[in-house]
Amino acid sequence: ALDLVLPHLQAHRAALIVGLVSLVLSIWMLVALPFPLKFSIDAALVAAGAEPTAPTGIGSDPGTALMIAAGALAALVALQAGFRALSVSVLNRMGGRVATDLRGQLLDHLHRLSPGRDIDDLGRTTSPLVEDVARLRDLVAHTGPRLLTGLLALVSLLLMMLVVEPIAALIVLATATLFALAARVSLTWQRRRETAAAADETLLAETADELLAATRTIQSYGLEGRASHSLAELGERTGRSRSAARRSRAVGGFVTELITGLGVGAALLLGGWRMNAGTMTPGELTMVVAAVLIAVVLAREVVQHSTGLRAIVAAGDRVGELLEHRAAITEPGRAQQIGALRGEIVYSAVSTEGRRGPLFDGVSLVIPAGEHVALVGRDGAEASALISYLLRFDEPDSGRVLLDRYDTRALSLADLRSGLAVVQRESALFSESVRENIRAGRPDASDDEIVDAARRSGADDFITLLPDGYDTHLARRGAALTDGQRRRLAITRALLRDAPVVVLEDADADLMPAERDAVQRALGALTAGRTALISSREPETILDADRVLCFEAGALAEDGAPAELADDPDSWLAVWLRSTSETAG
Repeated sequence: ALDLVLPHLQAHRAALIVGLVSLVLSIWMLVALPFPLKFSIDAALVAAGAEPTAPTGIGSDPGTALMIAAGALAALVALQAGFRALSVSVLNRMGGRVATDLRGQLLDHLHRLSPGRDIDDLGRTTSPLVEDVARLRDLVAHTGPRLLTGLLALVSLLLMMLVVEPIAALIVLATATLFALAARVSLTWQRRRETAAAADETLLAETADELLAATRTIQSYGLEGRASHSLAELGERTGRSRSAARRSRAVGGFVTELITGLGVGAALLLGGWRMNAGTMTPGELTMVVAAVLIAVVLAREVVQHSTGLRAIVAAGDRVGELLEHRAAITEPGRAQQIGALRGEIVYSAVSTEGRRGPLFDGVSLVIPAGEHVALVGRDGAEASALISYLLRFDEPDSGRVLLDRYDTRALSLADLRSGLAVVQRESALFSESVRENIRAGRPDASDDEIVDAARRSGADDFITLLPDGYDTHLARRGAALTDGQRRRLAITRALLRDAPVVVLEDADADLMPAERDAVQRALGALTAGRTALISSREPETILDADRVLCFEAGALAEDGAPAELADDPDSWLAVWLRSTSETAG
């Protein structure tokens, strides 16, 4: 965990130093509080005419000494609170910035990985990206500083008492140690009981829901008594586990309070004995008791923060494991410079071994610039793979992919992907305005260019009806829009990109009939004059293409004009179209 956050702390050294120094000063002022308290009590007693039981060090003017001691006590309390507030503010702000930096580093790293190749499920990385980074933020801003300064304060308090009153130092040490051990055991015990109680409560709720859902069956079979008995048993068990959890808290509180009381009692016994011997004043006795109570407070803080370390270490391990994932698709050592692209695509002797045999076995294809090509296979795996190879989300086991005769592996990923515009079934919209969502296709585009692209795709028709038009904020990835509207925004973004090659991955899938025509017109505007690589299960889309490539058992089964192949009842495409029609029916 420390290895992950230390590099990010370098940029915030000043804030870290200010926060830690403020925290240390606040702790030392807390440790120093018994001293002015001691002089205040002794000075007050002497000023009242009481005979001191031992030398007090007050001097001849107890009234002045009382005022000085009381002022020092008030100043220490105020400064301690001020420095603590300053440390909390500075460290929290710094922790937030470190978390932002670390989260950005992790997100950038994840965006360099290829889903399905480098990492199985990117969706499972949400917890490390949010929750685990938040735990590492707490390590920097809260848990780590509090734990270290708590230990430092305990050591400082013990050293102070060792110099002032060695026997009292032993009482402070014993009380703090026993309190910490009891609190740690108590917290562990409470956590187990709370976990068991929560599990029983969840089971009770699930059982109640299950019994209510089965009301007709229960009535039909006369199982009312059995159902009531089952729920009653679970209710009793849940009550017992919840009572056990409450008991564990009560017992833990009792034990820690008992240890605190024993520590204070031992300090009072020591003080009474020393006062009778004439070697301790009432103020010194108060100082010892205050030291015991402060030690208990510090021990509680150390225990509370140390219990969170295991979760922080686990969070650090998960984040570190993600950062250790190395991208299989990397930038070339020396990227080849390219000019304007026309859009010719070549797959040369591509071979890939799939899970159930060869996905491709020496397949070679040439797609001239401007041609619209539909890719069809039994389950769509071939189309998905060819698109991934072109975008360099994945690579074949052997063979090459060329764009305008440039080997895609020799191009920088940015140069390669700048020549491609992608529209998928799931339209990726961000929590920004409509305008900025479209501008993502080309960040340097002007507002006029954005509106022009929207008009060409037909998206302008519904955008202008939104509450704030192009400035309407899209919350929850555009959940307020229809699927067809989201699809047209994605098409508008691709139009704005003005790339020579368009990749359509099920861009026409799962559309409502009322929206299909509008989306198809938008796709037509997008693909006009451009090379189009189309993965689709829609017969209409495939038949509208210039060319269709049909794959079977790792080989190219058919290659030709869709209409001609569809007219041949024995062709692979015709058989596939019939099976698709039967499945849809």
